[in-house]
Amino acid sequence: MTGRSLLRGPAGAPITTAGYVLLGLVGIAMTLPPGVAAPVWPAAGWAVVAVSLGGLRLVPAVWAGSLVSNLIALGGAQPLHIGAAAVAAVGAAGEAAVAALLVQRLVGSPERLVRPRDVFRFVALAGPVACLASVAVGPTIYLRLGLIPSTAGAFELLSWYIGDVIGVIGVTPLLLGLMAEPRKLWRPRVTRVGVPTLVALAFVVADFHLVRVSEIEAARAAFHIRAAQSVAAVEESVARGVENVESVASYFMASEFVTDDEFETFVERPLGRATGVVGLAWAPADSPDGAVRVAYARPDADWVGMDLEADPTRAALIADARRAGSAISTLLPDTGDGPRVLYAVWVGSGGQPGYVVGRLDLRALAAGARVGEDLARVGLTDVTEPNSPLPLLQAVPGAETWGSNVAIGGRQWRFSVGIDAVGLGAGARRQLVATFIFGVSFVAGCACLLLVLSGRTAELELETEQRRDAERELARAADELARSNRDLEQFAYVASHDLRAPLRAIRGLASWIAADAEAVLPATSRDNLGLLQNRAARLDAMVEGLLSYSRAGRWRQAPEPVALDLLAREAGQLAGLTEAFALEIAAPETVVAHRAALQQVLTNLIANAIRHHDRGGGVIRVTASPRGDFVEVRVSDDGPGIEPADHARVFELFKTLRSRDEVEGSGLGLSIVKRLVESEGGAVRIESGPGRGATFVFTWPRNTEHPPELSPNG
Repeated sequence: MTGRSLLRGPAGAPITTAGYVLLGLVGIAMTLPPGVAAPVWPAAGWAVVAVSLGGLRLVPAVWAGSLVSNLIALGGAQPLHIGAAAVAAVGAAGEAAVAALLVQRLVGSPERLVRPRDVFRFVALAGPVACLASVAVGPTIYLRLGLIPSTAGAFELLSWYIGDVIGVIGVTPLLLGLMAEPRKLWRPRVTRVGVPTLVALAFVVADFHLVRVSEIEAARAAFHIRAAQSVAAVEESVARGVENVESVASYFMASEFVTDDEFETFVERPLGRATGVVGLAWAPADSPDGAVRVAYARPDADWVGMDLEADPTRAALIADARRAGSAISTLLPDTGDGPRVLYAVWVGSGGQPGYVVGRLDLRALAAGARVGEDLARVGLTDVTEPNSPLPLLQAVPGAETWGSNVAIGGRQWRFSVGIDAVGLGAGARRQLVATFIFGVSFVAGCACLLLVLSGRTAELELETEQRRDAERELARAADELARSNRDLEQFAYVASHDLRAPLRAIRGLASWIAADAEAVLPATSRDNLGLLQNRAARLDAMVEGLLSYSRAGRWRQAPEPVALDLLAREAGQLAGLTEAFALEIAAPETVVAHRAALQQVLTNLIANAIRHHDRGGGVIRVTASPRGDFVEVRVSDDGPGIEPADHARVFELFKTLRSRDEVEGSGLGLSIVKRLVESEGGAVRIESGPGRGATFVFTWPRNTEHPPELSPNG
């Protein structure tokens, strides 16, 4: 079963859907994230071939295959994805239908792409023209639904379109070679067109992949640079916040005693200068009850009187700060103002020991880093305990992240920056577009050239094979004809023998009757018996002529050198030349010929001149002159001539220009002449007019052993 009949059968629809999904997976594997357009979409080529060979009834099967492929590419079957995939599948099905209709109308059939015009039309219509149907629907609905980033919309549209075009041009030659008919034309194209086109397609894909990888790596390196700059900015922002807290501690160290008003005045600048510091507090360490209570706090007055050691987190912070000089706390509970941490500094010298505590807003610190819009939020994680890292500021997870560790207040924090996907710049996109265009041109050029060359080659091979078949059939027919001729010759011989015997008996009986009853028969009866003898003789001559005609051209003896002048003189004697006719011969040529055939031609022509002469005597001339590989022989007489209208009739069987009662003859002499001359590759004609004689001109090969291809008069 051929591919076309398989697609036209009951299994055509499921095969079409399965083939589309399978080739769709190949295209999905080459998709350039974060987009959804593949640089090569071979499923488009499969759809065009399936609908072109199997008919428009397979368009719904293409839609089903495209739906499944789109859902796989989108990564799920959410309602939004289902709707978008269904609409995009309409574009894929329309692409296949448009291609099939255009090819059928303007090319006729995709199965005989031989002429350059048909090849170019097929490639243009099935590729760049029909693929507009898909790109007008698929990526457009994806853009409207937000499944393709708006910033990459134009690039995705172009990628979708060129991916379909390359898929159609690159895959259809191989698929047609495997499935199209006639198989004798398309089977050689699998290796002559399909495989080389796939190699060209692989080259384009590899080139695109290299360009894509190179550009992505360059974009990734640029991202790392920007991420490092952002993380460094965050580190600097946190360091400034810490410095502001430590500056307040330095103020207390340098003072014997700091009043609440002095504290308020001093902390205005740190709070205003560092947006990440949202609160500062002073807690002396010499309270009468031994507790570490907040004495001054800005701007949160409700902190005043708070025992810092009452909370385990704050108590651990105070203890770490007294031991190390400064410390930073773990993440405080988020009360709606965002994630915050405490930074405490121990003031052990000066007029009054105690703790300066600052509250740091992590979001404000991260915002101060001026992270780029294409980067996700900065993430901060306390990794002091490797087995139980504590996220301080959760970043949106991305496909690419970059980070570094920094020691703050005795703890290790990790600053990280993530990005949803590595984006390509305008320059990279332009280079990829150029690669796309080069790929389309390269694959299309290869496909067209190979289709034209292989089509002509396959057509010549097909014609050669058909010619061989015709030659074999002709040889068979020739053998059959030879057998039939042998049977006909045998029949003619038997028939002539069986017919001539009773004719001779009739003539003998008539002669005996006339002799025995000559004295008693009236004159009328004797005349009738004479007519009977003449008619029997004529019929006997006709039978003999038919036998000669059937044998004409079939000579079993080998050619031999023949002198034309001697042969002409012998022919005159055989023709019954009398003294009333003068035979003039000017034929010095010698030919290698079948002697009997040439002799019979000359004999019949001379006999015809004698028989049809109107004066009972005259001159007959035989001349010969060379004509290339032939000899032209002319037999002329000075008889009554032949009307031009009768030139062709005289060579017909049993045709005589005068009644047989006037001129005795079978009407076969000139027919035999024509058949003998043409059987040797020559030609015969008449040069004559009424009242000025007739000349029969015929050509004969100079060497019958090596006959020329064509008579000079043929």
